[in-house]
Amino acid sequence: MNAKLYLLWVIVLLLVGLAATPTVGAGEQAKSRFSPPATLHLLPRYTLLDAMQPVLSDNGRYILYEYASFPHHYPAPHLRYYDTQTGALTDLLTTHEGPYRRGAMPQLSPDGRFSTFVSCYRDFPEGESDSCPHAYRHDHRSGDTVLLSQSTARVLADAPTYFPSLTADGNWIVFASEATNLVADDGNGASDIFLRDVAAGMTTRVSVGMNGTEANGGSYRPTITDNGRFIVFESDASNLVAGDTNSNCINGATTIGMTCRDVFVYEVATATLERVSVATGGVEGNGTSFAASISEDGSLVMFSSSSINLVVGDTNGNAPLCNPPTTHYT
Repeated sequence: MNAKLYLLWVIVLLLVGLAATPTVGAGEQAKSRFSPPATLHLLPRYTLLDAMQPVLSDNGRYILYEYASFPHHYPAPHLRYYDTQTGALTDLLTTHEGPYRRGAMPQLSPDGRFSTFVSCYRDFPEGESDSCPHAYRHDHRSGDTVLLSQSTARVLADAPTYFPSLTADGNWIVFASEATNLVADDGNGASDIFLRDVAAGMTTRVSVGMNGTEANGGSYRPTITDNGRFIVFESDASNLVAGDTNSNCINGATTIGMTCRDVFVYEVATATLERVSVATGGVEGNGTSFAASISEDGSLVMFSSSSINLVVGDTNGNAPLCNPPTTHYT
């Protein structure tokens, strides 16, 4: 299927109402889980337009997505905010060219009021610095945009920032950054996970080990729960928790001789860190684990892994989805 048509079809599917699965009684035919709404929405488009990375508010009303129309917006996508009820379409960060210039990696709060993204937008004072892209939060109600990738002392990050993720109220945002000046004594030369409290103006580092020890490897792709209690991320570091010794990683049946990337959960209130990419009983994964998501109460984490020892009978050598026993977070 043509890539552009596929992407547009994905966006259309996001706008289809998902109804509860009905109970099938004796003699009844099973009904579809999808209950089509009265009207299907196709996002406004232009000729030769790519629509990418759509995110949807929990109520299904708002959509934020990247788009680029040839030749005007390549290689940098725009961000568009679409109200499916009113049909209002808003372009964000609408000038300048180049990678990340307008915006990328969009996320939406559940009610659609706040969005986060990374950008090198020139109209921001810090937009075209050598350390961009930077992370931002935009309030679609007030129109205000605030910088996230800065220290508590309001010093701009000195290296790129990626993967912002926000809470339901838009106040707590977690992101990954290669910056060395967001917190004191950051000398590991690796990507770390940071938590920004917008109201308090505070930035703290999450990806640290016992007694505040710096991670000896990079940390990436954080996600924070809507209530702000838990953060899940992946890391190459071997010193974030005790007993992390899976340094001879495999890929399927092949040993690739590198440190296995693991998935960790950070509890904000207690500042405690737990490795969750382990088998029942705590056996370390013998492959790389990544692309994690977490339930609202922190009790369940889902991730992909090339490990073949996390569950019994995993012999396909691929990267399955794993749901480890993390009930100690309930």
